[in-house]
Amino acid sequence: MVLSIFPAILIAGISATTLMTLFSQLVSKYRGIEFNEADLLAKFINHTKYFPNAPKLNLILGWSIHYLIGIVLAACMYFIYCYFNMNITILNGGLIGLIAGFIGAMGWMGLFAFHWNPPQTEVKEFILQLMIAHCIFGCTAAIIFKTFL
Repeated sequence: MVLSIFPAILIAGISATTLMTLFSQLVSKYRGIEFNEADLLAKFINHTKYFPNAPKLNLILGWSIHYLIGIVLAACMYFIYCYFNMNITILNGGLIGLIAGFIGAMGWMGLFAFHWNPPQTEVKEFILQLMIAHCIFGCTAAIIFKTFL
């Protein structure tokens, strides 16, 4: 099935974010430590002066931001494939995902370092699983792009 680029990016972003988050949730359950990116985002938001004591709203905001970033990342991946005339492969998807993981890790480390009341987690372990999760994201997005474009 061939789709236009925008539905393919949407499907890739949502699917890849879902599998990445599933991996993070499995690691969270295994380790007994919060690594779910959307839940951590919600906790960061809940610990601000703008949305304190609104956990349901903040959970919705956390998940919305998480999926929006995933869709934007899928669009960036597609742009990279086109701009650099790269083949859409699982390996290339994993490599782009790893690079995105490094960028994401810098953002998360900034959040943990500069937020006045960050949520409790093992930051080093979180960053390690985040890198792997982004590789999963990249591989999943590549499979979706290869399948639908």
